[in-house]
Amino acid sequence: MSRSKFQVPSSKLITGKKLRRLSLALILFLTWNSELGTRNCLASAGEEGFQFLKLGASPRSAALGGTGVCAESGEEALSLNPAGLGELRWKEASFSYGDQMESMNQGALTLAGNTKRGGIGVQAQSLQFGTIPGTDLSGNPTSAFSANDLSLAVGIGRRIWEDHASWGASVKQVSETIDGIKGTAYALDLGVVREWKAASLRAGLDARNLGSGAKFDEEKTSLPQSFDAGVSWKGFSEAVTAAVEVHKTGENTTFLSGGIEAWLQNALAFRAGYRTDGDVGRRFSLGLGFRLRDIRVDYAFADAGSFGGTHRVGIQWRFGNEAQSLYEEGAALSQKGLYPEAILKFKEALDLDPNHRAAARGLRDAVQRLNGEMRGS
Repeated sequence: MSRSKFQVPSSKLITGKKLRRLSLALILFLTWNSELGTRNCLASAGEEGFQFLKLGASPRSAALGGTGVCAESGEEALSLNPAGLGELRWKEASFSYGDQMESMNQGALTLAGNTKRGGIGVQAQSLQFGTIPGTDLSGNPTSAFSANDLSLAVGIGRRIWEDHASWGASVKQVSETIDGIKGTAYALDLGVVREWKAASLRAGLDARNLGSGAKFDEEKTSLPQSFDAGVSWKGFSEAVTAAVEVHKTGENTTFLSGGIEAWLQNALAFRAGYRTDGDVGRRFSLGLGFRLRDIRVDYAFADAGSFGGTHRVGIQWRFGNEAQSLYEEGAALSQKGLYPEAILKFKEALDLDPNHRAAARGLRDAVQRLNGEMRGS
């Protein structure tokens, strides 16, 4: 294949298995720039379709090597581990964009909000290949055609075990269209997250893209299932997060991923990630994050070997009085006697709203009680 001109047989001349191979050939260019690898993609030709489901929607996750099984509360949990929706305390909206190779681009729009015992979210994610020059089986030019992928998801998460854990589930309608020929399938994601606040540890499990697949023209294609597990740790007053995960695909390929994130003054984040990706060698990623009150902007770069790299950007907006939500979390922690954790929440609330008097009072009270405990010991 040429990097400057991507030519494939015209879809009008192919059906069944060849159409599915075309789908995988189209995604091949994108996989060089993301979490997949060339040999993995080629090995799956004729076995799995809807390869775009392996691409994440979160620039933060991409910068952290694709980790996200231990997803914390936030809209990005919908595309990583829906259990993270169970910890939402506010409302969020986000948009992300990835500029891939040639005319290909990836975009995602996500909305999520808190409920009484958890959260709910919806997401639309698309991958557009632009106009593709066609050739016949002899290599002669034919009419150009287009291809695109689309995923529509809705998910829910709930807190359990006195808020020390959460579970989540999401359902997706996914479709892939090549020159007017369309395949549609439905997928299910399931996940659970457990937290040990005293040790600043989280552990997560998820199963993604469970479903029966779809039919392209005359032949059926399966979904790219994956089963993931991981642990994460927060330290240095929650300024640093580190995560390690293991991933097993439906094709019995196993690989590892890891990432680390460090925030400065809760305003600027530096991120780095690494993943083994099985038989295509190791890959790295880097990223930045910037937070100003209720808005966070993320950027990620992922290594793509000889093809250079891919760039992703995203913006997240939290609304629904986040400072009040943080104060309420701090008050609940203080009532349980978890004063160090309460102090951090009160400080976060005051960073967002310096005039939040209740948070200021809560902070003073938690500091006094913590000092009292330390003197008593």
